[in-house]
Order: sequence, then structure tokens, then C-alpha cells
Amino acid sequence: GATDNACFEAVYGSNEVNVGSGEILAVKTLFPSPRNDDGEVKGGIVLIKLKPSAVRRMRNVTIECSFTDNTGKQHRNSKVVQLRGGSEHNGEYFSNVAVHKGIVLTRYVLLMQKFMHYVGHGKKLKIDARYKRIVKKFKAYFEKEMREIGDETLNKEIEILRLFENLELV
Repeated sequence: GATDNACFEAVYGSNEVNVGSGEILAVKTLFPSPRNDDGEVKGGIVLIKLKPSAVRRMRNVTIECSFTDNTGKQHRNSKVVQLRGGSEHNGEYFSNVAVHKGIVLTRYVLLMQKFMHYVGHGKKLKIDARYKRIVKKFKAYFEKEMREIGDETLNKEIEILRLFENLELV
């Protein structure tokens, strides 16, 4: 069909996913992200992880954005995205630094969620040797990616990873 949604493995950054219709995000406001004290707007990012089988069989994907403005006029924009080529990074492709950072932070969040599920609620934080190795390896990956991205604000996450890495062993 017009939308081949069987190619989606996961969607990160949106709670409003309707895979059946192909709708990934519905924003109900013109200004979804507030301005900070410096007047800057740092918006969110929606990442769509494609199944490896879909990436192998598809060269291009059409992404469509449509919206209705405050006068009721409909607008539509589409862009063909190439799945191969461009900047290769250990077999991965990042179209720009924002996407690269978004993917690295998504991996960080997934690791933290996994750890919190592993530890449970209301318990003293302890870590077993296997998980300690996972955290140590991920911290090295995260530090390397932070340097490549060139964003020192990611040091906050490094400090949290260090805390987990230094937890008492079970």
C-alpha cells in the first residue's frame, strides 16, 4: 500500500504512534517546545527504527509531513530519504549531528530503562558484574560519540554512567 508500516521496528520520541495508519506523531499546538531563558527552542526528535529486512529491500523512503494552519488551510510536504550513502559510521548512517545525538541519547535512555527494570523500585542500587561490564562498555561508546558529536552537555549522562559503573556489586 501507500504506507508500508511493516518496516517499522520501533518509534522513539512519540507516544502518539498509529502504525496502522502510518501516523507517527500528532502535534496539537504550533509551539510544542517552550523557549529557554536564552530564548532558544530545543525541540524534540522522533526517531523511526526500521527493521533490517526493510532497509535491505528499500533504497528510498518517502516521509510526509502534513498540517492544518490556524486559518484551517491544509499544508503538505514530502521528502524522499535515501537509506544508503552519505556519512557512514561503523555501519550506521546519520544524516546530521542532531540525528546522531538523538540516536545516542535514545540508546542511553533504553539502557537506563533496562537498568531500572532490573533493579526494581525502592531497593538499594546494586549492580552485578555482567551489568557493570555493560555499563562500562556503553560509557566508552557514549564518550566516543560525545566527542564525535561535539556536545559537551552530554557530560551529564557520562557522570550518571560513572555512578552506575561505581555501584556496589551484588
